[in-house]
Amino acid sequence: MEHLTCANEQAKLCGNDVRPARFSGRYREETMSFLDDDRPTPKPKFAIDDDLSLLSLEELEERIAAFKAEIKRNEEDLERKRKSLSAADSVFKI
Repeated sequence: MEHLTCANEQAKLCGNDVRPARFSGRYREETMSFLDDDRPTPKPKFAIDDDLSLLSLEELEERIAAFKAEIKRNEEDLERKRKSLSAADSVFKI
């Protein structure tokens, strides 16, 4: 016997999947979100091992700028994590 809530009825009318899910040993109805689908993730514009001989000067310059921006972002995140680790170490020092 299926017991549907108003939200589940609306989900069925909209074409969303309604499926049982296990929760605390009981089954409950759960609507499938659009975020749950299996869409392919977009391929990055640049990959490290791309064949550079096929790229124009402008494309190479764009690629270098994108990689420099990514390096800067990584360095900023690394510094943030180092500061966080240092703060945590100072709290737990004996």
